[in-house]
Amino acid sequence: MHRIVFLFILLSLSATAQFPVHLETGAGAYLNSGNSPFYLRSNKYGVVPKDGNVAYLYGRVSKDYDSTNKKMDYGFVFEPYFNAGKSTEFLLPEAFVKAKYSAIEIYGGRRREIVGLTDTLLTSGSYIWSGNAMPLWKVQAGIPEYLPILKNGLISIKGAIAHGWFDRGRPVTKNVKLHQKWAYVRLGKPTWKTHIFAGFNHQAQWGGESPFYSVDGKLPDGLSNFPYVFFGTRNPDTNAPITSVDGENRIGNHLGTIDLGLDLFTNFGKITLYRQNIYEDGSLFFFNNLADGLNGITLNLKNQNWISRINVEYLNTTSQGGEIFIMGPNIPAELRGKDNYFNHAQYRDGWTYKRNIIGTPFIQTIGYEWDNPEYQIDQNRVKMWQGAASGNLPWYNISYRMKIAYATYLGTYQFPQTKRDQTSLTLFLSGSINSTSKLALEAGYDTGSIAPRTAGISLSYIKHWK
Repeated sequence: MHRIVFLFILLSLSATAQFPVHLETGAGAYLNSGNSPFYLRSNKYGVVPKDGNVAYLYGRVSKDYDSTNKKMDYGFVFEPYFNAGKSTEFLLPEAFVKAKYSAIEIYGGRRREIVGLTDTLLTSGSYIWSGNAMPLWKVQAGIPEYLPILKNGLISIKGAIAHGWFDRGRPVTKNVKLHQKWAYVRLGKPTWKTHIFAGFNHQAQWGGESPFYSVDGKLPDGLSNFPYVFFGTRNPDTNAPITSVDGENRIGNHLGTIDLGLDLFTNFGKITLYRQNIYEDGSLFFFNNLADGLNGITLNLKNQNWISRINVEYLNTTSQGGEIFIMGPNIPAELRGKDNYFNHAQYRDGWTYKRNIIGTPFIQTIGYEWDNPEYQIDQNRVKMWQGAASGNLPWYNISYRMKIAYATYLGTYQFPQTKRDQTSLTLFLSGSINSTSKLALEAGYDTGSIAPRTAGISLSYIKHWK
């Protein structure tokens, strides 16, 4: 609550500022035949309920950096969101204050973000940080945009480090912290027709309380243990009470991706390829889970309206280094498997925030219930193909975005199941009414054996105030 009060004070002060403050309001509804279809709720930053019909209202007050590219500047966003359906809820999907000095930025609050090399418009969801869950409260400092470190622009870098807090109402754990950092490099002069990208991201859940593999319910915490979390140190030499999980492995739940990407500029458009390699329990270090990862290709077409962008993605998480996991000295690398993506022996709530998956929404739970005493994520072995396209229609300035995905699930190594499948599709349309307002419609449909067959639509009206 104190965070919300602080942001209201900020907005009061900004009302008299000599800088442009933008106001946006919106209203709409989600109408479903049962559960909300996959695409209508996925990667919506946690604002769409999983079941039932709902009406919503939201407002957004924001100030961005000055377009004249001042060396020092500040900005903010405050976006309250209200749902009315089976139950009413007040949400705050975005609320942050940011400031920059030259290329360096620091911000605090909740901010919509995607982490990893991917197509941010048409992706099925970046593997580790997709925008599927509501943003965590965090403080972050870094270089958010590629910054040339050579005058000719041959090498550019970006990166950030953050500290955050997981939700207080988690089903199993309490007072869990987030450590996050990422760094990427781009090779290629601005005039070149080929750019190469490479980098990594590292996330860790750490500290707090858990009834599993803890000492009197407590997990290693505090500044003295932070270096072990930052560096992902094996066999940490700590004075904190630790269990075999901390002592033989690492303090906290560490996960992320190592990414590669390529841009090719051609006469007909830009081709982008990307690969996200998954790591959690060391299988990638031993090359055991190279089959797993997110693969994508995007074609941005020049001077095209009907179809301006096409994307195809393939996600595989079925390997996980194999079905055997043994820790100890002189253990063959091929026995370091069973990574159990997004689950952890101590943090049984999994890689979630407010009961939504933080990473790719194609890793999920059956039936949307949180009653498994072992692990909350029971669908993390999946293969998925997605095709997507976007463009503009010649009537009434209408833009569209469409996606279709086919996924097969095998449960987890601990709780395997026979193959189950799911097909999901969506069509999103948006058109301007006038210079300050627009209407949007999205339809979604699911069929298969992983969740009940369902269909739904969302309707929304958005107004920008000058």
